[in-house]
Amino acid sequence: MLASAASAQLPWTQGFEDRLPGQTAQGWSVGWGDPGDDLLLTSNLRAHSGQRSLLLDRQTGEQSPMAGYNTRLPNVAERWLAFSVAFLIQGKADSVRFGFELRGANPGDRSAAVAFDGRRVSLISGDFAHTVPLGEYAEDAWSVLWLWLPTSGGAQTEVLARLGSGPLVRVPGKAPASGHGIFMPVTYPGKRGYLLFLDDLRVEAADAPDK
Repeated sequence: MLASAASAQLPWTQGFEDRLPGQTAQGWSVGWGDPGDDLLLTSNLRAHSGQRSLLLDRQTGEQSPMAGYNTRLPNVAERWLAFSVAFLIQGKADSVRFGFELRGANPGDRSAAVAFDGRRVSLISGDFAHTVPLGEYAEDAWSVLWLWLPTSGGAQTEVLARLGSGPLVRVPGKAPASGHGIFMPVTYPGKRGYLLFLDDLRVEAADAPDK
């Protein structure tokens, strides 16, 4: 799986249409931590496009440990690595707290993180030294998150991000020494009571957005 992700042709996409509801999504696993009784499976309850999505069910069970779930992304060495994902969250705001992390091929190389705290969404630099608000999402409605990550050939010094039609925001950043990439949703200990749907993951080489 690592080799296939690293050598994938661009644009790379993941839409979960190749699995039946209830099946494990291809290429996804627990990267670290304790998933407890959380469920990570293919779903037909919601879809941004097509008939399927990936569901992280942190509502059905009772345990509230912490884990990082991951899938491998292809490396982009020139221009910017443009990453996007559609997400939908069901659950009361005070039950929602988790994050998305973009990491290098070596999981210790964190490029950026996106934090979800209630309805608020923030962009965080890979070293956690800088945080800027991205906006808010609406419950039970699809939103799209875009990130532009530095590449080794691009020599960029920032990570750019946008939530939906919101403003473009930025934090300091650099290309991971090991190359891109891992996408890792991370649960927060003690917080549960929500469903997180993911769909239409995409990676491509791109220029920076105009604004």
